[in-house]
Amino acid sequence: MILEPTLRIVTDEVTIIDCLVDSKEFPRFRMFIVDDFSMHEEAMCVLINVLDEEIKDGNEEMVMRLARNKVLDMLHMSGTFRALFGKTELRRQQNELFY
Repeated sequence: MILEPTLRIVTDEVTIIDCLVDSKEFPRFRMFIVDDFSMHEEAMCVLINVLDEEIKDGNEEMVMRLARNKVLDMLHMSGTFRALFGKTELRRQQNELFY
């Protein structure tokens, strides 16, 4: 909604974050994506190690700690996520092939 020629209200999160980043009020973040995370626990472990390094280096320490904790939560619940996504049988087959 435009209130004045130079004043407007936005609710779009992307627009808000872009504005904050452009004005240097909000740091730029990298996005980490683990495809099919419930089936790729090893990639989640690698991501935890990457976040640990970021924390150790002092890069956005609080945000990285929050992200690490969220990844740990997801990793610990990967079995539940597989059940929710209907992938328990696929995991069983993968385990049989591995052993």
